[in-house]
Amino acid sequence: MPTRSLVALAAVILAQVVYHVAQKLMPSSLQPFAVLSVVYALATLACLAALLVGGAGPLVAQLRASMVLPTLALAASVVGIEVGFLLLYRLGGALSSAYAASSAGTVVILFLIAALWVREPVTARQMTGVSLAVLGIWFATTGR
Repeated sequence: MPTRSLVALAAVILAQVVYHVAQKLMPSSLQPFAVLSVVYALATLACLAALLVGGAGPLVAQLRASMVLPTLALAASVVGIEVGFLLLYRLGGALSSAYAASSAGTVVILFLIAALWVREPVTARQMTGVSLAVLGIWFATTGR
C-alpha cells in the first residue's frame, strides 16, 4: 500500500475510534435526532470552510454539481449509520464488539456486491481471507 494510502488509512482509523467512543459516551437522555442535527451542522460548517479554503471554484456551483444520486444515497446511509450506532450503544452494545460485528456483516455484503454486481475478480485466497476475518470477528464478539 502506498505511503499516502497509509496516511489516509490512519486518519480513517483515528476518526472511527473517536466516532465510536463519542457515540458510546453520548448521554442517553439526549434525543438522537437533536444530537445528529448538531453533529451535522458542525460537520457542514467544517466542510464548507474546507471547500472555501481549498479554492475549488464557486461554492454554489460546487454544491450544485454535488447533487447526484450517489450523494443522496450517501446522506441516507450516513443517517442510518449514525442512528443505528447511537441506538445500538444505548441498548447496551459493547464498544469492543458493536463495530466489529457490523463490519463483519458489511464486509460479507460488499464482497458479494463486488463479485456479483460490480464483477470484480474474486480469488479463492480472497474468499478464504474474508471467511477467516469474519470467523475471527465472530470469535472476538461472541465471548465463546
